[in-house]
Amino acid sequence: MKTFFKVIITLFVMFSSLSLVSCKDDDEDKDPAIVGTWVSEVLPVYMDASLQETEPNLEAISYFWYKKDGSFIAVDIVTDTETNNSEYYFSDTGKWSVNGDVVTQTTNYQWDDPTKFDTDTGRFEVKGDILIITAEYAGIVRSIQLKRIKEDKMQEVYSAAKEYHHKLYPNK
Repeated sequence: MKTFFKVIITLFVMFSSLSLVSCKDDDEDKDPAIVGTWVSEVLPVYMDASLQETEPNLEAISYFWYKKDGSFIAVDIVTDTETNNSEYYFSDTGKWSVNGDVVTQTTNYQWDDPTKFDTDTGRFEVKGDILIITAEYAGIVRSIQLKRIKEDKMQEVYSAAKEYHHKLYPNK
């Protein structure tokens, strides 16, 4: 009888320890910190790609929606500070990926030229509800700070941007 109990206890201990072992890292299912909806502070609007000269009466706010499926939506709202008129300047879509603290996004400029794609890479850091992305553009390293917002706000902004673009480009 003692042998039987030893075998039962040994088997119980073996199977108990096996149930704690997993082949998969629990963190693999965790979404990258960048997933979510974000809005920038007010940004200058540059006249060209050199990022040297700004449009004197324009400012922009950028919205980003990094989705779990690896897609993203970006919307910029440009405001004329003299007239206080806001214009949904553009919305773009694309794909993103993360490797460590590096985010890569490939943007499809769907409204201007649907065949045009750009790929940008930058470092990112999330501190609570703040996302900081630092990247080099036109030889200049810049950082943008974004604050987490609710998804329904992003959906509202994106819907308005799509409506604006459909007025400009009725056949697209």
